[in-house]
Amino acid sequence: MKITWIEHSSFLIELREHVLVLDYYGKDRLPLPAGKLVTFFASHHHADHYDKAILEHGTQQIWYVLSRDIFGVSDDHHIKVKPHQRYELNGMTVETLKSNDEGVAFIIEAEGWRILHAGDLNDWHWDEENEQDRRENAVLKQRFDRELERVKGRTFDLAMIPTDPRLNDGYNLGLLGWAEACHLGWIAPMHTFGDKDVIDKLLRDPACAALKNQILDLRFGPIELEDPH
Repeated sequence: MKITWIEHSSFLIELREHVLVLDYYGKDRLPLPAGKLVTFFASHHHADHYDKAILEHGTQQIWYVLSRDIFGVSDDHHIKVKPHQRYELNGMTVETLKSNDEGVAFIIEAEGWRILHAGDLNDWHWDEENEQDRRENAVLKQRFDRELERVKGRTFDLAMIPTDPRLNDGYNLGLLGWAEACHLGWIAPMHTFGDKDVIDKLLRDPACAALKNQILDLRFGPIELEDPH
């Protein structure tokens, strides 16, 4: 597998037969490797996760797996998905979880790889100034924990998980929650809004010390990962 961090929550993953493009936005049409089946995934409609420019690639060996909140055509090449479902596509299995913000998270099994793209499913613990803030954080945490219960004990060879610096000291809570509930292999931090220094913060963070050797530093270009099986 070759993984490229495009930006924010956008990744390009190249396998032997498949190319996966996840939550791509803001770069117009993306150059794609030739001769492989390409699938674009979009976890929800937010402008930092979806750009309709992806549709300009057409449908010649290209498929689109889009959260149902994204407006547009639905057909054999434009597949609208909802939470807590399982889909089969071109030899891949795609499962969905329900985001505690918008849309879905994706669990993809392809060519022996078990891949998680969490979308906006995260422990969104925002700074609290009053009782309403505390209640809202508690609701978000409850919804996050409920989804983790659905996958508790599962193994992911590659997990793309938000580490949003806007959450300040809570930037790592989602990652720690996923790591406690599931067996994580490689970890690709995301949802950083251009602040890629969050990678350094993670690598220095005592709370993440046990995960340090699993965290991918994709700031300087693609990384080749060996088949875990």
